Amino acid sequence: MKYGLNGSPTNVQRIFPPVSDKVQEYLEGTSEELAAKIYGTLKQKKFIVG
Repeated sequence: MKYGLNGSPTNVQRIFPPVSDKVQEYLEGTSEELAAKIYGTLKQKKFIVG
């Protein structure tokens, strides 16, 4: 397969999704509950001191 401008020698060797080592967490609750959970997580990970 050739992509790009006509005559371009660009070839796609392989396509793959990037590897992700990040953990995702979905939060539910009222705005007050969510704010408290986010604050607690940020404080635990030491993004917030105090």
